[in-house]
Amino acid sequence: FVVTSAFLLLLWPVLRRVEERKAQSVGWLISQVWRGNPISYLYNLVAITHFGGEALRAKATTGIARSGSPMAADELIKALDDLSPDVRKKAAEGLGDLRTEDAVAPLMDRIADPNSDIRAEAAEALGKIRHPLGVDVLVDALDDDDTRVRISAIRALGDSGSEGVRVLLLDRLTGDFDRQAFPTLVDTLSHMGEPQVVRIALERMPNYESPIIRAQLLNSICHCLGAEDLYYRLAILDVLGQARRLGSTLQKASRELNSIRQNLPHIYPILAEVMKEIHSSFDDGEYETAYVKMVEMVNQVGEQMMNLKASSESGEYYALTRGAAGALLTFDQIRTTEIIGEEELIFATICLYLSINALKNVQMAD
Repeated sequence: FVVTSAFLLLLWPVLRRVEERKAQSVGWLISQVWRGNPISYLYNLVAITHFGGEALRAKATTGIARSGSPMAADELIKALDDLSPDVRKKAAEGLGDLRTEDAVAPLMDRIADPNSDIRAEAAEALGKIRHPLGVDVLVDALDDDDTRVRISAIRALGDSGSEGVRVLLLDRLTGDFDRQAFPTLVDTLSHMGEPQVVRIALERMPNYESPIIRAQLLNSICHCLGAEDLYYRLAILDVLGQARRLGSTLQKASRELNSIRQNLPHIYPILAEVMKEIHSSFDDGEYETAYVKMVEMVNQVGEQMMNLKASSESGEYYALTRGAAGALLTFDQIRTTEIIGEEELIFATICLYLSINALKNVQMAD
């Protein structure tokens, strides 16, 4: 307690270094010291100004931003011109986290400076601040020669919450193909709920051989269909864990199907039989057969939806069912290999569950 009190007393000299145009009185200025975490701010300020280690100073820059102190913005703006590239990057990121309007102009200057090495970080920070002045700068950055800047501008516009951004990014997605920025466009628009992402992303899948990029695209598609980041959560598991989670997801799909057996007396026996074959094949390790049966069942669910008329209450689930069914059928058509691997099995399982779950919700809504 005594040590903490001593540190609080050390904060008073810091006031001499503060240039605050909004201050109306000494009392107002003093009140700002106690906002956020003043001890964290002071500790990191000392570290960044009195120690020469680059790693320590970069860490201290992040600490200043996390302190939440009103005095942090000025220090971070100064750090944008620090000799250390790591400190400059952390300063830009910190200003984005602070979301202060005072940082808008400095960040715009860094984006416009072709010699700056923090243009990408400045663009993402500007998007987090969500200031109207930053939108035009970010739109211009979509055509930048630097791939990192283009990608950061896409993410920043997605974070900006500005009206018209969704249409703008969709135009980019459907326009000239930007191989490097396309996955980020898909991911950003999927989080904005743009349904056209599913078809366009699947059509571009053959352009990418990297398992990492393909996983990013498939996760974005699943997110757009309502599965959030389920594809990622399944893909990162080891073989045993993945098999368990896929089996669990198939069991959930079976329960969902069983819950609507009274509503679908004609089609239920057929779907139930196919589901039984899927479980049997999956349990026996016959994943090729399981995949083929999942595609068959999703197709049947899609056809069932064709025979249903969506009401206003069930319209959302109707679209999700058709979307998941169409996504898997399109994916199956564009496959370039006959081998059924992790990618095919995970995506088919998710689409199967989404289709049956949405079909159940349609029946309940109607």
